[in-house]
Amino acid sequence: MNTQTGETWEIRAGAVVVATGGCAFLSRALGCNVLTGDGYLFAAEAGADLSGMEFSNAYAICPTFSSVTKTAYYSYASFYYEDGTTVEGAGSKRGRSVIARNLLQGKQVYARLDQAPEDLKPLLRVAQTNFFLPFDRRGIDPFKDLFPVTLRLEGTVRGTGGIRIVDDTCATSAPGLYAAGDAATRELICGGFTGGGSHNAAWAMSSGSFAGEGAGSLMR
Repeated sequence: MNTQTGETWEIRAGAVVVATGGCAFLSRALGCNVLTGDGYLFAAEAGADLSGMEFSNAYAICPTFSSVTKTAYYSYASFYYEDGTTVEGAGSKRGRSVIARNLLQGKQVYARLDQAPEDLKPLLRVAQTNFFLPFDRRGIDPFKDLFPVTLRLEGTVRGTGGIRIVDDTCATSAPGLYAAGDAATRELICGGFTGGGSHNAAWAMSSGSFAGEGAGSLMR
């Protein structure tokens, strides 16, 4: 339905690929506020199953003033309280729950990328320029200055759950319906493990090819 005009239309096809992305509605992570998960609903209404949704509650570290989540960069970070003392046990991979507990208790946690080697710093800037833009706008050097962090939900964007896949063509349990990218479960390639820039990025490209080929062969 066109919400501006009220006009409705229907498209019939022999095969459909759901590539509507994941769901992290209103999480305030970059690009996620509008991810309502409608594709999952469409698929479910057509008879498809969901799978692995219990592995889709990942929270990423993020500056409080930014929407950019690049958790890998925080492997070079140390975490502190406002008075400069270290938050014991806090970390980007193991120790994120420590950060969460402190935030839930009203204790602001700060980070500084003070473990990054000098020769690596310019490479980090080139690799993910959007990570540094919010800092540059505020005159903060994340390698030298403390900055406040929070945790933002990334849902099935970084999680593994989604529409269940039944074969190598990325077909779903609904005849003629295929799924790709974050719309599809990634359990087949990584189980309950998650990875926005690794497993999930590779899956987005490969599953799109698999689903497209599968849907195309069905149409022949």
